Amino acid sequence: MKKISLIIICFIAILQIQAQPTLLRETHGLRAGDIHINRIVNFPDKGKAGKDVIWDFSELKEEGTKISYIKEAEDGEGADNYPTANITIDDGKNNFFYDVSDKYLKYVGLYTGKSIIYFNEPIIRMQYPFSFGQSISNEFRGEGMYGIQGLSNISGEISVNADAYGTLILPNGIIKNALRVKTQSRILEVVFCGYTETITTKYLWYIQNERYPVFALLETESRSSNSEPQISKKAYYSEKVLASRNKSTTAVEEYLDENHAYQVYPNPTNDKVTININMAKKENISASLYDMNGRKLKSVINNQKANKGSHTFNFSMRSANIPDGIYFIKINMGNKKAVKRIILARASR
Repeated sequence: MKKISLIIICFIAILQIQAQPTLLRETHGLRAGDIHINRIVNFPDKGKAGKDVIWDFSELKEEGTKISYIKEAEDGEGADNYPTANITIDDGKNNFFYDVSDKYLKYVGLYTGKSIIYFNEPIIRMQYPFSFGQSISNEFRGEGMYGIQGLSNISGEISVNADAYGTLILPNGIIKNALRVKTQSRILEVVFCGYTETITTKYLWYIQNERYPVFALLETESRSSNSEPQISKKAYYSEKVLASRNKSTTAVEEYLDENHAYQVYPNPTNDKVTININMAKKENISASLYDMNGRKLKSVINNQKANKGSHTFNFSMRSANIPDGIYFIKINMGNKKAVKRIILARASR
């Protein structure tokens, strides 16, 4: 009996280990052509480390949207400065260049248009495979160029530790078997007239079937030789996860009742949107596009009388002269109403 109990305990332990994500390049590495959309939210407490942790972030409040475009390095602005890079992340203002291999994720530099930072000894931000309990650390060196302001010497160290796993509770639901990766870095940048020291602590939560982090916390403290310390705190959770879990990336039919159904696709979209409406009887239908503040941007369907059956409408979101982000389409079918969140994001170039 005792032997059987030990076997059962070992079997459960093996299942728990298998359920925890193991980060690999092919499943969690940067991939050219992807668009990563995050919701910016208020900064919560990071929670504790360890096994079977429950992180309750259900009360997060949305404050905006952050969109990143992952590209081949050669397609990024300033690519000539980073010959070892094969991937870049474009956030609309900056290009972050990486050397991605089956073994490592190396950060090689940043191009802003006005400045260039290049690490000749890159920052190793991830080692593959990577799972709970593993850690890596390294030192790095580089230099910065800031136009007429001259050069800077950059050095520092970084440590990465998969310090926890457990259940993540977000406003849209519960995600089990999440792996938390803690990164701490210190960067010292020295120029002719002074220095800047930046200390960053980052927490990223990963799950097995999503390539990019589902939740992120970033806290940065900067000190310089001629100013007071500056502290920045940022938090994000992944809109891609929300979209895939809500099945909104494909043309899934959604039912209000047995007489009313609709589809809105593609989602995300680069511009064009199709609305399919199915009704069991003749009724008036209308639809409008709204921003996140509830401001009406344009009418899509103008209180049109529609017969029983299926009806298709197409429209351009770009025609409303709006930036990339999250919007809402409100649909009225007789006395029935539906609201569909839709993401506008330009295609990766």
